[in-house]
Amino acid sequence: MATYPKMTLAQLRTAARQRADMVYSQFVSDSELNSYINASYYELYDLLVQKYGNDYFMKEYSFELQNNVSQYPLPADFFKLLGVDLQISAGPDGYVSLRPFTLAERNRYSTANVQTWIGVTNLRYRISAGNLWFTPSPQTGQTIRIWYVPRLAELVDPTTPAPIPNPNTPNEYYASISVFTDGSEIGETVTVDTQVFTGVASSPGANQFEVSSANVVTTQSLVTSINADPALSSFTVYEDPPGLPYISFRKATTFTLATSAPAAFDIAPQATPIVAKIVFGVNLSVGDTVQVGDVLFTAVDPIQSPSITEFNVGTTIADTVANIQAALALYYASNPSFIVPYSTMVSADEVRFYWTSNLYFACSNANVTTTLYGTGTITPPVVEQPNTVADGISGWLEYVVTDAAIKMMQKEESDTSTLQFQKAALIRRIESAAENRDAGSPATIADVQWTNGTWPFGNGFGGGGGIP
Repeated sequence: MATYPKMTLAQLRTAARQRADMVYSQFVSDSELNSYINASYYELYDLLVQKYGNDYFMKEYSFELQNNVSQYPLPADFFKLLGVDLQISAGPDGYVSLRPFTLAERNRYSTANVQTWIGVTNLRYRISAGNLWFTPSPQTGQTIRIWYVPRLAELVDPTTPAPIPNPNTPNEYYASISVFTDGSEIGETVTVDTQVFTGVASSPGANQFEVSSANVVTTQSLVTSINADPALSSFTVYEDPPGLPYISFRKATTFTLATSAPAAFDIAPQATPIVAKIVFGVNLSVGDTVQVGDVLFTAVDPIQSPSITEFNVGTTIADTVANIQAALALYYASNPSFIVPYSTMVSADEVRFYWTSNLYFACSNANVTTTLYGTGTITPPVVEQPNTVADGISGWLEYVVTDAAIKMMQKEESDTSTLQFQKAALIRRIESAAENRDAGSPATIADVQWTNGTWPFGNGFGGGGGIP
C-alpha cells in the first residue's frame, strides 16, 4: 500500500493490518493497534529529534522574568531545549542568545544581573527538572524567549460532537451603554423601556442624573437613578466593570434603550438574548480549553506571552474570564468573520454570553458547567485537532506502518524477519535523507568569535556577536 506524507489514525490502522496480513482479523483490536501505532510514531519522532530535532520540530515560547525568581516552568509540551534568548530592546532583532551554566557554576554568576547596550549579559540558564533555572536572579520585566522541541501528542481519531436538539429557551436579555460625556449633555435623555431619565448639572432628583465631564461620575449617577425607579425593578443594572463608564442591563424579557445624545450614550448592543452561561467550580488550569464557535482557546501560564488562540490563567476566576474576553477580541481583530459575543460577569464565578443567534460554547475542565441557550438545534462546529493526523514529512510513516505490523505479528507469534529487515532499511533511509534539510550548507555551523565581556563576566572581546 502507498503511504502518504500525512495519514490519519484510521489510515495507519488499515495500512498496518495490510502489512501484517491481518485485514480481516480482530486478534489485535483497534484500541490495541492504536497503542502500537502511537508507540511506533514516538519511535520515528525520537529518531528524527535525536539526530535532527531543530530541523524538523521547533516551537517558540516567551515569558517575562520576575524580580528574584530564579526558576520558571517549562512549557507543558516541552521535550528538548534548543536555545534561550533575552530581549534587550524592542523589535524582532532586540534579542541576544544566552548560554547555559553547569551545576558546578551555579554560584559563579551570582553578582547582580546586568546587561550592556552591546548585549553583553551575565545571565545564564540551566534546565532543572521541569523548570528553567536562571542565575543570577533576574530583574522584573525582562522577556525570555526559548526555542524547543515539543513533546509529540498522542494520535487520536477525530471526534464530531453530537448536535444539541432543543437547547434551553433564552431566559435573559442583555444590553449596554458606554458613557462618553463632556458635561454639555444637560437636558439630554436616556430612556429605559418607557422611563425617561434627564441629565442635570447637579443635585439630581427622581428620574434625573448628574452630567459630568468625568464619565464615571455620570455613569454612577445614571445607574443610581435607574435602580431607584420602581417601574424598572425587573431590571438588573450595574457598572460593568465597576469604576469604568460602562453600564450593563439585564432582564428576563426583551426591552428597549434609547437616548437623545447617541455620541454621549453609545447603546451597543440593544437587548440581545443569552446564548450561554458558564459557571466555574474552580479557576482554570494551564492546558484547559474554552471553545467559542469554531475556535479553541487554550489556557497558558500567567508569565507566558499568549498566542492569538491562548489566554493567561488569572489569579482569580474574574481575571481569567477577563483574559478570555481579551483573547476573543484579539482573535476577532485578525479574523473578522469570528463572532465575539457580548458578555458580563454576574458573580465571582459566573459569566454569561449573549448573541443574536445560536452559538456553541464548551470547556474542557470537568468542574466548569456550561449551559447553552437557543432555538432549534445547536450544531457544534468541528474544531481542528492537530493530533488527529500524523506527519511523515517524506513518506516516513512507512516506518510507523512497518513497526506497528511487527508488533501485531509478534503478538501472533508469527515470523517478523522480513519486516525487521524492512524496518532496518527504513531507518537507514530516514537517517540519510533527513540529515540536512538545507542541502547547500554543511551539517553544522559554529561562530567561534563570541563577544566576551570584561572581567568578571569574561576575558576580553572576541570581536564577534553574542554574549560572554
